[in-house]
Amino acid sequence: MNIRKNALADITKNYDWKFEKAKSEAIKEVLLTLEAEAESSDKYIREYDDSEVQRAYNKALWKSYNLVKEMVGE
Repeated sequence: MNIRKNALADITKNYDWKFEKAKSEAIKEVLLTLEAEAESSDKYIREYDDSEVQRAYNKALWKSYNLVKEMVGE
């Protein structure tokens, strides 16, 4: 009986670790995507369109990026 409990505990621990790793990788991917989009938007504003709408979009991107970064403690 103890062998089964230990095996189940090991499987559960391994699953939890894999889930946390996958979650961490997904969050990093979101951060990278937001950062790249915000930087691209910065460049677009500088070169082509300094409109109020574009600046508001850019500000929202950076706020989203910083919020996610803050949530994960980076």
